[in-house]
Amino acid sequence: MKPTVRSPRRALTIIAVALLALVSAACGSDSDDGGSDGAVDMSIFGQAPEAGSVERGDGSEPLPPFDRGGADTARGRQAPEVTGAGFTGDPVTIGSPGKAHVVVFLAHWCPHCQAEVPRIVEHLESNPLPDDVDLFGVATSTVSNRPNFPPSEWLERESWTFPTIDDADNTVQAQFGLTGFPFFAAIDAEGVVVARGSGELTTAQFDVLVEAARTGALPA
Repeated sequence: MKPTVRSPRRALTIIAVALLALVSAACGSDSDDGGSDGAVDMSIFGQAPEAGSVERGDGSEPLPPFDRGGADTARGRQAPEVTGAGFTGDPVTIGSPGKAHVVVFLAHWCPHCQAEVPRIVEHLESNPLPDDVDLFGVATSTVSNRPNFPPSEWLERESWTFPTIDDADNTVQAQFGLTGFPFFAAIDAEGVVVARGSGELTTAQFDVLVEAARTGALPA
């Protein structure tokens, strides 16, 4: 099943091709927990847009490309509605009505994704997600001659059991404005984007993202 989204097909194709050229060489970065006082480094989530500058919309348009060093103008916008297929062909819909969720975009060949997946899996074994937050994966930018192909086998080895879309044509990543790997999006229970981030997250940063999805706001 090919991922379906509520936006014009031609525009999506153009965006997907342009972003693929960018993200193919952009495999995230390491992250740290922040300063010596133990505060979590929030810079990985970009900056808040100017108050009143973002229109919510209806989710039919792709989110703008994420700029880690600038204002994230996707915050406050309605997230795209996406349905695709998992690795076995079963349908996967990102998000459920009235339930917050976090989406993780992964490339099988990216070393930072290879580090992030087991970190999240191990962390959630002892720190389960809240009942009112779901986690979804999107396996994207798949290249058959690069390490850990196919991504289905890689994720199975890492005990990744969360619902995951096989984004073979990069449609979903284009919808979410991905600019590097791993890439994250936190969506609240009303389907509104609360935060995005690009690069490896520490477990503390991941917890911040989950809580942001649950509450509808990043901590000040």
